[in-house]
Amino acid sequence: MLKYVMLALIGLVASFAFMSNSQVTPAAGPDQRVLFIGNSFTYGGDVPTQVKNIAATSRPPVNLHVEMVVRGGAALAQHIAETDALSRLQDGEWDVVVLQDASVMAFHPEGRAQMSAAAISLAAAASAQGADVVYFAHWAPHTQAQNIPQAIRTIEQAYERLSRATGGQTARAGRVWQVAGDAGVGGAVFRRQSPCVLQGRLCGGFGHCRTAW
Repeated sequence: MLKYVMLALIGLVASFAFMSNSQVTPAAGPDQRVLFIGNSFTYGGDVPTQVKNIAATSRPPVNLHVEMVVRGGAALAQHIAETDALSRLQDGEWDVVVLQDASVMAFHPEGRAQMSAAAISLAAAASAQGADVVYFAHWAPHTQAQNIPQAIRTIEQAYERLSRATGGQTARAGRVWQVAGDAGVGGAVFRRQSPCVLQGRLCGGFGHCRTAW
């Protein structure tokens, strides 16, 4: 039964997921170059590769070249100060830059202020390269497990504010994750204090693809 629920969920999300004007076939090279900047919500389960694989199944196929700059628990401000995220962004000729901040940042004013400052800086660098910006509104962290729907709304609202401030888009991966859990898909809820990697990465992939392609 769970298999059919998962297939139904995939069909529902994928039916809206891929809208590309590109007429280039995969053999001709990547249609778009995508850089992900984030932490374990991005690299856990390899969300960039999930996005690439899902996009390749669209009609027509969308061929993505994906890379990521990630560090466990890192906030975007830490990426600016301590990793090569900014130089990679500036040097890569990216079409899309996906930004994901530390999972707890959306839940207190100081964190949201830090999110805003870092996002404005990174989005400006992306815009200077002609890249679109997508914000990864992820699923709830385990620290917010007592009220997952509200946590997902809070995360989504924080990223939507950033989208409005910087002209970006919000990939509502957390909402897809919640739909999977509400539908009873096994593993889409917390396990050993962390989201299931399989469902998390699939929901992340669908959320991004629906937003950008």
